[in-house]
Amino acid sequence: MSVAVACLGAHHHVRMTSTRIVMKTLHKPEQPEDLRPWNPQRANIIPTEGFAMVVDGRLKANFVDEEAARAAGAELLARFPMLRVEVYNAETRVRTKVEALATG
Repeated sequence: MSVAVACLGAHHHVRMTSTRIVMKTLHKPEQPEDLRPWNPQRANIIPTEGFAMVVDGRLKANFVDEEAARAAGAELLARFPMLRVEVYNAETRVRTKVEALATG
């Protein structure tokens, strides 16, 4: 009866016996609540105030004023012209298409 132990990365160990293979997953200890990353704002929830940048029909970022949202959208369009970028006004619930900046 021979036993071999192999390491498959940081969290998996395999032990082989003569008739079967046993795989065991080692779990990381839980992080305390205060050390976990916290995202104060989710972009996929329709905002009730301010403005949001909408890329290809999905909410991506929230802004306090419309000019900042338009500037971010125009910069994104300059880098990726195939995208459809809009600014969503939460107060009026209207989406406005962002045009790419003219380069030249």
